[in-house]
Amino acid sequence: DNSNWPVDVVETPPGAKTDSFANFRFGSAHASGFNMAFCDGSVHTILYEIDQTLYAFLSNRMDGNTIDSTLLSLYTQ
Repeated sequence: DNSNWPVDVVETPPGAKTDSFANFRFGSAHASGFNMAFCDGSVHTILYEIDQTLYAFLSNRMDGNTIDSTLLSLYTQ
């Protein structure tokens, strides 16, 4: 969903295009962000411009990192 994402499209079989990153990508076809479900049951729209480190912290509940809610509020709608 982000034009900066590395696109690696291959043709297998010839003429059929496959996106090799399809299983690793988060997001959907929304104009400004994607929905992320949190462990407390809430769902937030996260802007595509999210800081990569913050995104990594949000994506792993077992890493032991805490998130400053004021920082998170910069990237939610």
